[in-house]
Amino acid sequence: MAKKDLHKNLANDMIKGLVSKPDTTPQQQVTIAQPKKSKRDTTKFTVEIDTELMDELRMYGVTHKTKLRSLFERALKSYLKDNK
Repeated sequence: MAKKDLHKNLANDMIKGLVSKPDTTPQQQVTIAQPKKSKRDTTKFTVEIDTELMDELRMYGVTHKTKLRSLFERALKSYLKDNK
């Protein structure tokens, strides 16, 4: 019985020690992350177009050393300008 009481007292002393000590754990600082800024202000989108038209655009891009993105941007800007 003495061993059991010894362990019980030891456990109670440990609990009292934990409860009586102030919490010294450092608090984590929380900051709101700013969204990453891209090099350019762009938006990605997906569109389905006719396969033959896409092939023609690719060939045009290769022969004129122009990226498809540039072709689409110019075409859309031109369309908007003409149809306002």
